[in-house]
Amino acid sequence: MKKILLCIPTLHGGGAERVFKYIIEYLDEAEYQIQLVLLQNSTDLTSLFHERGVVVHNLKCRLPLAFFKLPLLIRKEKPDIVLSTICYMNIVTGFCSWLLKSSNSVFIARESGIPSIRVQYTKTFWNSPWFYKLAYKQLDCVICQSKDMAREVHELYKVPSELIFTISNPVDINFVRSQASRNSPLSFSKSMINILAVGRLHPQKGYDLLIQALARTTKKNVHLHILGTGGSFDQLTILVENLGLSDRVTFYGYVNNPYPFMRNADLFAISSIAEGFPNSLLEALALGCPSIAFNGIGGTKELIEQDVNGSLVELGNIDLLASEIDRCSSALFDRKRIASKIAIRYDVFTIIKIYESVFLRTISRKQFH
Repeated sequence: MKKILLCIPTLHGGGAERVFKYIIEYLDEAEYQIQLVLLQNSTDLTSLFHERGVVVHNLKCRLPLAFFKLPLLIRKEKPDIVLSTICYMNIVTGFCSWLLKSSNSVFIARESGIPSIRVQYTKTFWNSPWFYKLAYKQLDCVICQSKDMAREVHELYKVPSELIFTISNPVDINFVRSQASRNSPLSFSKSMINILAVGRLHPQKGYDLLIQALARTTKKNVHLHILGTGGSFDQLTILVENLGLSDRVTFYGYVNNPYPFMRNADLFAISSIAEGFPNSLLEALALGCPSIAFNGIGGTKELIEQDVNGSLVELGNIDLLASEIDRCSSALFDRKRIASKIAIRYDVFTIIKIYESVFLRTISRKQFH
């Protein structure tokens, strides 16, 4: 049995945290002993993991102190695999790999963002490309979510191609379907074309462009439903008011179960400038909801098949987005086929097996080098 340390700042949050929850839940228990390392505790989740026999280490520290605490923990536990995610946690893992280079552990980072976009939106010391380049050079391999992400990790961080593996995010088909079968959203009127967007309210998500496109649609019975919270809320509500769309846009804030919205929406919209591999889009498609998105950097283009499960629109082209909303809202998409294709390719059981394969290949490579 192999011991694996999963390192993540916290389990509160978005897509990266969800992937780690899937790994904890679905990794082969007969082959892996799982230990979870957090910088800050997540009491609502760690109690559940304890019940499953997962050892949880709460380092109780901010990022700088992790450079000292995590190597000590690795020395003590002697894991076969150290897997981290979230950009700055990966830097710590790279440091540990360098410091503990004589150990038998393999150090793997799961990249959680698009490097070129990260620099644009998060200008901090930790996000300096040279810092990533230095840290990633020490790793045994890097897991990326999409082809674009893998290309940028190779080009910007100089990670050799043979040390980069592309693994798409998984979706728990059974869970998503069971949650989606609950009560339908009361706010969805059958006389309206209901478009859904899900995600944090942040400039990178491009909600301002989506709202402007809504104002330019020829169909005036299109209603946009936005699930999520974030710093852009005030600016977006002002934009909605200025465009006279107050009766056609609804902000819900955080919604614990977005899946009934996805199942009942006529279209799912993702207006992000870039996405690593958008979980919300993956889940909407898993529920058969046709989707429309900008053709930005990242995994979106790997999920959407033109006129099969939705439409890709030239990045930033608001007029084209508006016309595609009009067109796609009238198109006859085969929702069962959409859901079936996603289930075959991205179901959590399939993706976790790929993770296990990468773990074994990385261990084998280190043993023979």
